[in-house]
Amino acid sequence: MSAPGIEITDADPLVDIRNTAKIDYVMKAGRVWQASTLDEVWPTKKPFGDYYWVDGDELRSDDRPVDYWNRPR
Repeated sequence: MSAPGIEITDADPLVDIRNTAKIDYVMKAGRVWQASTLDEVWPTKKPFGDYYWVDGDELRSDDRPVDYWNRPR
């Protein structure tokens, strides 16, 4: 089991619960990552690198409309 981390938001979740999705940074085990890029920002600056779960070739060959997944089934 992993230890809990800290999420740093840019809005107050007590004002609006939707503000819990506005995460700027995540801190765990003494390290801080930028939520939007997954880059480590503290204690050493280090880019995340390639997103291993994204297949660029598959994305380029996908000819479905942009709203394909939003349509009711």
